[in-house]
Amino acid sequence: MPEKILKMQNLTPPTILRGAVFVAVLVILFAIAPLRAQDAKTAKTITGSVRDPACLVMHKMSGEKHRGCAIACAKKGVPLGIEADDGIYYIAVASGHPSESANGLLSKYAEQKVKVTGSVGEAKGIHVIEVEKVEPAS
Repeated sequence: MPEKILKMQNLTPPTILRGAVFVAVLVILFAIAPLRAQDAKTAKTITGSVRDPACLVMHKMSGEKHRGCAIACAKKGVPLGIEADDGIYYIAVASGHPSESANGLLSKYAEQKVKVTGSVGEAKGIHVIEVEKVEPAS
């Protein structure tokens, strides 16, 4: 049934993915300016799961069964993030280069529990972490 609806609306997977990447890039760019404007960075370690935001939000998909899809989306440019145990979702950016995603560090942990250390910032409800260290959560 969902496939029929998507076909009727001419929403093919590539179209959906392009839209998701566009939205994700806009969110990152919007979130970076306040983070970079901070004088003092707040170092923090968060525990949570590495998530693909497009499928998490738009399709309510996450978990081990979604792992392959999350890795594929990350390779196509969808920036992965961290859904922290406290319910906060962090957009993950590369340490020192917040205009780049942290997918290189996070992809191998897609849909798995991790501990991430980095500088965090928040503006207008958007949370960002500049990833410095990633390790499996125990």
